[in-house]
Amino acid sequence: MANRVLLNTSGLKVSEPGFDVLTAGNANLQFSSDWSALTLLLAGGVNVPASTSQTVFFGRTFIRTPIAIVPWNGFGQDSNYYYLTLSEMWAATSIATLYNNRIVFANPYSTPYFAWYYIWNYG
Repeated sequence: MANRVLLNTSGLKVSEPGFDVLTAGNANLQFSSDWSALTLLLAGGVNVPASTSQTVFFGRTFIRTPIAIVPWNGFGQDSNYYYLTLSEMWAATSIATLYNNRIVFANPYSTPYFAWYYIWNYG
């Protein structure tokens, strides 16, 4: 099993699963205290018509997939907040997919929806 967490006088590092934190490069770290703080890259909202998708481009391509926070109310049913990173599908419904240069909102439903998004860059 790989060493995943390193805490020493130089800071804290956490590697991705399967990578040894002692030898992992930045591309294989999930966190490093050497990185700069999060900065807000893009924020806004998008209307997604029924049975279609909408793409929001970031204006640049990142080496690592940025972080997205997408508040979602489940069509008014609840008030959940989803956190997307590493191209994960949003919950089991595949409402949004995050890439290095864009986020794609899909709408498999017969009702349009509006989604807020906050895209964060990290070192």
